[in-house]
Amino acid sequence: MKAIRAALLLSAAVLGFTSHVGAAETPNYRIIDRIKVPDGAFDYATFDAATGHVYMPRGSFTTVIDVKSGQVSQLKSGASDHIALSVPGTDLMVLTQRRGVIRIADKTADKVLADLPGGKNPTPPPTIHSPSAYSS
Repeated sequence: MKAIRAALLLSAAVLGFTSHVGAAETPNYRIIDRIKVPDGAFDYATFDAATGHVYMPRGSFTTVIDVKSGQVSQLKSGASDHIALSVPGTDLMVLTQRRGVIRIADKTADKVLADLPGGKNPTPPPTIHSPSAYSS
């Protein structure tokens, strides 16, 4: 019986120590810079880790922010009022529009490749938003 108590106490001590060591620290978020972009609303801002760009669809264009340089540009082919998703490993971008169109654009050439019917308010499934969906 004493051996069982000792084992339980030892187990509790080990678990208590390991949970404290692995505890995450509270993030220290802060504003480090402000970047001026054109006025207007947007639904979703997305980040492409491969290029370091933030994409913010603004209606008649998509605002592109280079997070390293702070440089702001626009994709005229990125007309969208909903979401802009970069396709990993390509120059392609998929943009959904509330009017029922899914646009495929080449973000490097700033050129529309196709406008496809998508139904009203097309939204990609949640797995599209998850970076783990792209890992193999």
